[in-house]
Amino acid sequence: MQTPGLAETCPQLAQLRTIDIETALYALYKANEFAPLWNEQQRLEALRNELAALADDGLSPADYSFSQQVSESPDICAELRTSSEYLLALEHLGSGRLDQQAHEPIWRHEDATPAPPPVDEWARKGLRNLNAAFEQARPDLGLYQDLRAAYIQLRDEPPEYQIIPPGDLVRPGEADPRVSLLAARLTGEDYLSEAQQKEETSAEETALLLNPESEPEPATTLNPTLADALERFQENHGLKADGVLGPNTLAALNMPLEERLQIARINLERLRWISALLLNDALLVNNALNQLRHYQNDEIVWQTKIITGRAARETPLLVSQLDRITLNPDWTVPPTIRKEDMFPEIRKDLAYLKRKNLVVIDYQGNRLDPETINWNDPPGLMIRQPPGPDNPLGQVVFRFANPFAVYLHDTPDRHLFSRAQRNISSGCVRVEGADELADMLFSRMDTAKQKRVESLRSSNNTHQVAVADGPQIILSYWTAEADDQGRLILAQDPYRKDPALLKAFADMQSAPDAL
Repeated sequence: MQTPGLAETCPQLAQLRTIDIETALYALYKANEFAPLWNEQQRLEALRNELAALADDGLSPADYSFSQQVSESPDICAELRTSSEYLLALEHLGSGRLDQQAHEPIWRHEDATPAPPPVDEWARKGLRNLNAAFEQARPDLGLYQDLRAAYIQLRDEPPEYQIIPPGDLVRPGEADPRVSLLAARLTGEDYLSEAQQKEETSAEETALLLNPESEPEPATTLNPTLADALERFQENHGLKADGVLGPNTLAALNMPLEERLQIARINLERLRWISALLLNDALLVNNALNQLRHYQNDEIVWQTKIITGRAARETPLLVSQLDRITLNPDWTVPPTIRKEDMFPEIRKDLAYLKRKNLVVIDYQGNRLDPETINWNDPPGLMIRQPPGPDNPLGQVVFRFANPFAVYLHDTPDRHLFSRAQRNISSGCVRVEGADELADMLFSRMDTAKQKRVESLRSSNNTHQVAVADGPQIILSYWTAEADDQGRLILAQDPYRKDPALLKAFADMQSAPDAL
């Protein structure tokens, strides 16, 4: 079987993003000695089963519907079209149904970006075992596998509960008729087990025996066990974990099942994009859930909380590689912060500079007298804060090539990591435990260099330390994953990216050929 000119001969072949379809087909049939692939009913049924199983990955088997129509011993174009859908399905599973750059563009440094997924290699593996081909294409990233399992369970075993009506705030210890509905809702998703409820009831009965005159709490009271369960739910949904039934918590509790499934579905897609990018040594940042995970050989070796950009100053999506660390950094105020945040304060009160320990310099680094500057129309200048305990960058900065002037860094405002919503920076990523991350990276260096680094760290002066073969940096965004109990975790979508991706998936269902 020869393939040149196939597009003209068989115009309905599926097209791939990562490899030319004719090249992929030629390699596939060459590996099969140019014999037909789909003239055996057993293999054709195996393909149909694998394509149907893609529903468990949030993909639509309807996108590969031709294989359901083709009969045994197909003609040449039907044979090739079925093979092209086979290749397409593997590409979608391994790197995403949609082109990320068309929907949530991510800047990529070429040295930190892996080659496209080997769709043709996966397809050739299927010549012996179709299931093995799909399993190799399916991301083995734990985040993906766990979210996939949560998606399947939620779809196939939906919890039964009633909508909780709106009303006043209900605080722990307070009574409200809706509390019984809350208990049923939290029990349905295993936040509140029947055993916990029995334990609480038993404790109330014991208290009543010891003090017969006391009144047991009614079933409508937000008791400690229920409040604890509600706090776990709130934490999993990016809400303040205070055990209070308020409007935001109520909205999360009442989110329709279909909406939750669709959010899980688009995040399976985002995790396919990430899995295709992730290298063996990587710092993976989630700008939505505000977490950083350090991966080595697909295992999480360290993780921490982070603070990322607020909605007006989003932390960008990018792939790069950590190449240096700044010790005891000074802070050159970025242009946006300088213009939008500082200039208005300086115009109101020139003493602002002194209070914040800021100096004004020209582009050559020469210090300028703030008294001589027209702050209503300031000339070319920079504002800088020397190293010190109040420096916004803290004690260490992790730098990597990117066009956005963003980086990972320490912070003196460590109390902010206790907040539920941590999209509050101007675009850079503040890291809780930044000194631990620095120690891990410095531990890779030889003994002599480690001693030199320790000396530089204690000097209180700014120093740059080159990092050879630093980890890959991925600043990414996904709004759903699974917790260690297999329950769905939903972020608050701080950058409002979900609606556009939800629409893209809905549009595909109405026009499955539209990529």
